[in-house]
Amino acid sequence: MKHLALSALAAAALLSGCVTTPPPSAPQTVADLLNADPTAECLAAANRDPRLTVLESKVGSLRSAGQASLPMLGSKQMPSPQEKTALDIWGSERQRCLPLGQNYRASKFPPALASAFELNQRELVFLTTRLYAGDINYGQFNMRRQELGDAYRARLLEFQQQYSAWLQEIEPQRRLAASPPPQTMPVSPAVRALFTTCNRYNVDYVSCTSQ
Repeated sequence: MKHLALSALAAAALLSGCVTTPPPSAPQTVADLLNADPTAECLAAANRDPRLTVLESKVGSLRSAGQASLPMLGSKQMPSPQEKTALDIWGSERQRCLPLGQNYRASKFPPALASAFELNQRELVFLTTRLYAGDINYGQFNMRRQELGDAYRARLLEFQQQYSAWLQEIEPQRRLAASPPPQTMPVSPAVRALFTTCNRYNVDYVSCTSQ
């Protein structure tokens, strides 16, 4: 869902003219751009932490909000002490991962997209903190995650078309920048034709001149 959030929010950056033409090595898809973010790599590793598996039966998936079942969405359960420990790890890892890709996002992302990504991650930390503190139950947590996910998916459908059109627009420039410089053929020096004129003055003497 993080990727969906990022992809959808990138649409606003593209439509507002924040995106500049990338270098020839620019990724061909939004997923390439997002997956190369060190923060995304860190979060993917954190979600595979076996200490967090206790949460999967309550939230459906650590990676995607769209996998919570109907009973999960309507759950009134509060986190147990063991689950609180897992929630602490989950939220703390998200906080640790966020600054790892800050320099990457500053150089690769439009400013609006980088800000939106970081805001989204902080919102997820805040939501996890509320569940940990007992301010909300699992059902409320899952509902809020799914609401955010649905909004991101709706914007993603529009963004995919915009981004595809943008890639087609810059493709000629990318190809030109990636092509090798034209080779010049060596020019051979001009060959001067020689003309020889001979004059006979007598039987024993002939004078010849070349030009």
